[in-house]
Amino acid sequence: MRVVAGLRDVSVGSGGLVMHGGFFADLLAGLIYFRIRRYPFLPYADAIAPGIGLGVCLTRIGRFMNGCCYGVPCGGFPSASFPPSSPPGRYEQGFALSGLFPSQLLESACGLIILALVLLAGRRKTFDGFLLSLVCVLYAASRFAIDFTRDYGPEERVGMLSHTQVVCIALFAVCGALIVRNLRLPNHPHRLQHAPSG
Repeated sequence: MRVVAGLRDVSVGSGGLVMHGGFFADLLAGLIYFRIRRYPFLPYADAIAPGIGLGVCLTRIGRFMNGCCYGVPCGGFPSASFPPSSPPGRYEQGFALSGLFPSQLLESACGLIILALVLLAGRRKTFDGFLLSLVCVLYAASRFAIDFTRDYGPEERVGMLSHTQVVCIALFAVCGALIVRNLRLPNHPHRLQHAPSG
């Protein structure tokens, strides 16, 4: 079974709009704002953490409809075919491909899974910043795996990995270390004395 993707034949913003850049810029802006206003940053960061998973889900559907961030050649199910005048459509025609892997939809599904897991983890939150760290770990792991299905040129790679996969490794290591460190230190200043019961 194949699907025809893309509501438009013209791709808008097919390059340069990277989630990591916006995410890190938002975090930095939030840190600066909360520092100026003298509000605690981590509890608010945990509050918006589930929205990151939902944002991944919705934006990747948009990427699919826009015809960018497409996957590697893939025949049959679950390949996606794009309008001939779109960038992935021209890619298909130039190489006589039968379809491309719908990497965007796979990442969209992962966004929903991340949303569900973070909401469940919120019931047993043990320290401020846990949910933000968890969503970063889950996103980094899922995006690292999904990137093996994405089409990247040589200029977008570092050896066998994409630039994004390199960022994901760093993000996973840093946030994973923060989770382990906080769970091992019962007297850490950000650790909650009584986890919410539900």
